[in-house]
Parts: sequence; structure tokens; C-alpha cells
Amino acid sequence: MHARGFFIRSTFFLITVSLAMCIGAHTVGAMIGLPDAIRRQGFAPCPAPCLMNTMPGITSWEHVQTRFASAQRATPSIVLTLPSSAEITFHRSIDAHHLGRIHYWSPQPPFSLGWVITLYGQPCATTLYPNARQVTIRYPSLLINIDVTNGLNAHSIPSTLDYTDPAFKPDFQPDLCIDNVTGNGAINLRWQGLGHLRRILHVFS
Repeated sequence: MHARGFFIRSTFFLITVSLAMCIGAHTVGAMIGLPDAIRRQGFAPCPAPCLMNTMPGITSWEHVQTRFASAQRATPSIVLTLPSSAEITFHRSIDAHHLGRIHYWSPQPPFSLGWVITLYGQPCATTLYPNARQVTIRYPSLLINIDVTNGLNAHSIPSTLDYTDPAFKPDFQPDLCIDNVTGNGAINLRWQGLGHLRRILHVFS
């Protein structure tokens, strides 16, 4: 019995250590593996979608103002110009004390949908807009818009990223994983991977 108990404890210990090593390897690997072009745009692994080491609803608006004091201002917003003419617009939260919505736009983003999923994990849902040939990849606090005129795969380039303001909770859209506002043919889909989404898109092509 003693030997059996020792075997069970040892097995449990090894499983725990292996799991911790896998999590650590994924976190470190994602960070080290980021191309320099993506790092220069302010992207990095974080527990929730964040940008330039700032997080909506967590980072104070005073900190954002101090850090980007030299950036163009359009109160209550700050517009930061990055390499490749990319722009990040930081908006003050409706709570007036924290960073709120962040809007990222670039004419030629140096990253793909695959990299975004590597950074932030699996999305919660997608919304297909067949008339506009656009797909929105949805996280509870991030919306990624992609033109799918030429199809969709892990190398597809997002057109915009919108990090939402946690303090803004409209009654008309309680769940950001569902677009119940647009109408006009919007199709909400539970996230089941890119392969499934590509098959759905093929039906509307």
C-alpha cells in the first residue's frame, strides 16, 4: 500500500510539473517568437487583450497621458503614430479614470490573424457579413475585422482591431460575442476554428 501511495503521489507530481513546463514554454515561446515588426507595433502576450503594455479598464488614464505625452491629442483621446503609418487611438473610459477603448489601424499590418490568436488565445465567436465580405473575430474584450474578399486563413491580415471599454455596458448589446445590433444579414457563429469558418464562407462565395 505504501509503494502504491508513493507511485500515485509521484505520478501526480510529474503531471503537475509537466503541465507547468508546458504553460511556461508556451508563454515564453510566444513572446520570443514574436517578429520584431510586431513588437514595434506594441503587441505582446498578456492575460487579456492589451496593447503597448496598456489594458482597458485597468491602466489609469493619467498613466496613458503621461506615457504618450508627446503624441497627437484629440481630447479625450490620444493618437499615437507608429512605424509603417499605423495608428493607435487611445480613448478615455466612460468612467473618466481609466483607459477605455483602443482602436488600431494600419495600411499594412505586419501581423496575421494567426499571430493574434497566438497572442490572445481562442476567440469566443465570429460574425460573418456576407454583403460586405467581412468577418469579425470576437473576443469578450476585442473585435478583429478582416476583409475576406480573397478568402480567409491564418495568414489573413486584419484591417482593424478594437479593444473595448469594460465600463461601457450597453443594454442593447450585453454580450460582445454576439452582434445583435447590425442586422442586415449578419451571421453569428460559435468559434469552431478557422477550418469551420472557411467552409461557411465557401457557402456564401
